[in-house]
Amino acid sequence: MEPTKYKQYGHFKSKVLAVAQKEINNKTDIYFEFVEIKTGRKVTSIEFIITSSSALNGTSSSKETET
Repeated sequence: MEPTKYKQYGHFKSKVLAVAQKEINNKTDIYFEFVEIKTGRKVTSIEFIITSSSALNGTSSSKETET
């Protein structure tokens, strides 16, 4: 079975990224945000900022970039 493909980034963002962000932030001790990196008007990369709940007080954070 072939995985689902999204023709538009906006659909991927609303159906995958936003849902995952909401569930992870609410149900785990991990907090994450994402930043869209654009070339012109096109999103070419997404930067994920992942932090543990204990680190929300400013102790540490981890950044990971996915192209």
